[in-house]
Amino acid sequence: MHTKEKIFYFFEESKTTYATSFRIFIILLILISSGSAVISLFTPTYLEPYHEVIIKAEFFVLVIFTLEYVLRFATSPNKVKFAIDKFNLIDLLAIVPFYLGFNNLAYLRAFRILRLLRLLKYIKIYGVFQFRETIFEKITPLVLLLVLFKSVIIYLEKIGTWFAIDNVSVLFTIIGFALGVILSQKIGTTYGKYLDLERAMFSMHGKVSSLVFNLNALKNKAGTKAMHSWIEDFLKIYRGPDKDCVKLMVKSNERLYNKVLELGNHPLIPHHRLAALLSGIFEDSTFIIGRKSSYTPSAYDKLLQQVLLLYLALIAIFLPGANGMISVAIATYLLYGMYYVTQDFDLAVGDKKISLIKLDPSRLQYFFDELDKDLKI
Repeated sequence: MHTKEKIFYFFEESKTTYATSFRIFIILLILISSGSAVISLFTPTYLEPYHEVIIKAEFFVLVIFTLEYVLRFATSPNKVKFAIDKFNLIDLLAIVPFYLGFNNLAYLRAFRILRLLRLLKYIKIYGVFQFRETIFEKITPLVLLLVLFKSVIIYLEKIGTWFAIDNVSVLFTIIGFALGVILSQKIGTTYGKYLDLERAMFSMHGKVSSLVFNLNALKNKAGTKAMHSWIEDFLKIYRGPDKDCVKLMVKSNERLYNKVLELGNHPLIPHHRLAALLSGIFEDSTFIIGRKSSYTPSAYDKLLQQVLLLYLALIAIFLPGANGMISVAIATYLLYGMYYVTQDFDLAVGDKKISLIKLDPSRLQYFFDELDKDLKI
């Protein structure tokens, strides 16, 4: 590995003690710089005695961040890709304004606070935070919409054209707590249903494997052929539309029953053993397929969603200033994120939407592929 590659790897991917220590050092600088900016924003007189120290510390932080960015850019194997990466753009925005001669103190504080976004990059390295294909990605449009809505209200508050109501924060706190309890209960219920489905899928896989073995003992590849056909039906029905899915599954189970019946009896493998396996497979498969079209009643779900959206909008309207902005962003992330989790669990299968949380029948698919190979031999 060349020196350039070593330097770039150190900053981007290395998890050695030195690399980890450097990242912790950067995180501390971000927290100190952004923290002082936040304190200066809300209580400007608090840090006035330390003004000279803060200026020197800010210059030191700026130099470190600049050197880090320049080194990473210079050693990057693909500079265009590096330059347009969202985290690298955040890094650039955190240092460029100071070199462009921004004199407005409010702007400089805003860019210092922006450095907090750099933390996302370091959290991402350790797999703690991801944006793509997460609940956060799904609810970000709503968060941004409400933050934009609140920004307009803050502007109207500043020019004196917006009404103000005092002592409403306690009321909103109580309502938010109540909604959180309701959503927590719904998450527990829907997650329980999801676990029931998962258990049924594992149980069915074990019974299918056992039935193949028993049927093959009666007649060469009889079980392989019968279960290959049945699993193919199950996967098609499972991944297909909800309409008539249970009826199709029942018909497939009937065909499997008739095939087993044709094989007759055997002293070592009596019918009652096969009947027990078939009964378990039929129960599990019908339960899983039936669950495809069994959702939370839409009236209840819509009411919960409407109450949440109304609550978030009222926070933006009635809680003033920066407190309102922070409250609406956090409440949207927490409460609507919890609502999305319940919705996602409830729609774990089916054709109504692309879900983050899926009951993936990959084990059964793998078993089907093995049976398919066995039939071709």
